[in-house]
Amino acid sequence: MSQAIRSGELRPGERLPSVRQLATDLGLSVTTVMSVYARLGDLGLVHGEAGRGTFVSEAPDLPQTAPPSSGGEAVGPVRGGSAWRRQVLAQTEARLKHSHPTARDLTRGGPDPRLLPLAVVKRAYRDVAARLQAQDLEYPATLSTEPELADALAKRLAHDGIETDADDMLVASSTQQFLALLAMLLQRRSPGETVLVGVEEPGYQTAMDTLEFHGLGLVPMPLDEAGVTVEGLLAAVDAGVSAVLFTPRAHSPTGCCWTAQRRRALADALAPHPDVWIIEDDQFAEAATLRPGSLYSEPRLRDRVVYLRSFSKSIAPDMRLAVALAKQPIRHPLTLAKSFADGWTSRTSQRVLAATLTDPRLDELLTEARTEYAHRRGRRPRGPPAGQRLPADRPVRPRVRHRRSARLGHAPRWL
Repeated sequence: MSQAIRSGELRPGERLPSVRQLATDLGLSVTTVMSVYARLGDLGLVHGEAGRGTFVSEAPDLPQTAPPSSGGEAVGPVRGGSAWRRQVLAQTEARLKHSHPTARDLTRGGPDPRLLPLAVVKRAYRDVAARLQAQDLEYPATLSTEPELADALAKRLAHDGIETDADDMLVASSTQQFLALLAMLLQRRSPGETVLVGVEEPGYQTAMDTLEFHGLGLVPMPLDEAGVTVEGLLAAVDAGVSAVLFTPRAHSPTGCCWTAQRRRALADALAPHPDVWIIEDDQFAEAATLRPGSLYSEPRLRDRVVYLRSFSKSIAPDMRLAVALAKQPIRHPLTLAKSFADGWTSRTSQRVLAATLTDPRLDELLTEARTEYAHRRGRRPRGPPAGQRLPADRPVRPRVRHRRSARLGHAPRWL
């Protein structure tokens, strides 16, 4: 459709078929067509009119594209866009829930609220509230992590083979906030230039939307059962990425996890490229059974790794806390950017998370949650192909028929 608009086969002002009509005519899912129309809109090639339909733009805004990767495929448009992936996902969810009101929604990858440690969180809030003093509600003098949270996190991180100290920690409201701040810093590193980021394909669509929204271009890095392939990483580096985004375990949507061998291979591939930042999104840490380690522990890379750890899947999404580990020269500008974004992160909330993480009952409840999730995965109607081991942290996903999707331009494949 993009080529047809550029060539004039589809003329300015021409009305496109409705989403449902085109999906029926081509034998595609409605979700796929919706994502195509949304992508064309982001590129300025079409526009929608409420109640009338979708039309070819009078003066299409034809974006430039980045140089092709080593595989010969263009890495795609590099201009910023809207959160079209989230919009398509939300529309799909609403339609499916309306048609199947009793079905369980697995598309968001959220935790089962019945498996969250509610009793421990409630006790933590009570204990912290009982110790509050007036000065605790004042503006903080620094953005440093609360000492009790830093201690609790250091022990949890050490259990995963990640050694750090409080000076390397920065707390924010979410992984999403950190990604937005890092996108801004990456833009400032190369003012006036197109900044590319390597992302997992398929991958977490909200992260992709965030990076694109801030004007970054996306370079796809293919996966296998152990995460991003070395070949895919090297192709992204050859395409000129300024950063790469990894999910070391419980990857969304595939559930794949790094092995120790893959982690070392990725480190070897990145070592000769000192200008490439490395971002890790360890979003399932406390609920995970596998411990693949982190590139933050690799001495050759440590000064350009940003390790992100959040607690939405294991403790509570509404706690709104995530921690970043970063050495200089990244930590200082990241802290400065955070200070201008929303200032500090609630010290009371940090203390509640610390009290939760140090509660002696927590690990027992987390073990119960891991066991239950593993049991549910074991009840899936179909297993992995013969000879292929399913990663232990693979989230439950609905199995649906789908057509092969284009790189980065379509809805999540697991829809």
